[in-house]
Amino acid sequence: MAAELSGKVAIVTGGATGLGRATVELFLKEGAQVVIGDVDTRGEELAKSLGNAALFKQADVANAEQVQALVDFAVAASVDCTSWSTMPASGAQRMNASLMMTSGIFSV
Repeated sequence: MAAELSGKVAIVTGGATGLGRATVELFLKEGAQVVIGDVDTRGEELAKSLGNAALFKQADVANAEQVQALVDFAVAASVDCTSWSTMPASGAQRMNASLMMTSGIFSV
């Protein structure tokens, strides 16, 4: 595989440790921008250590509102990976977002 995920934004739930972390690292290697979603706040340090292509959003997948907030965060962030934490996304920009989710086993 070589940059098979280039131009994609992935949400990896449970991405702070273990298999989730390995998935984050593989997706980054393959060119994706990655949002790490986890209840474990170690995901924040992981995202910082991985550079501009990774962000962290604390979320509990057992809580539907937190999952929605995670997806909204990823869509907004997909506009400009270099300023993910501050860049708001307009409706038109959100419509153009290419988003996939792993561990939660769904894609958009």
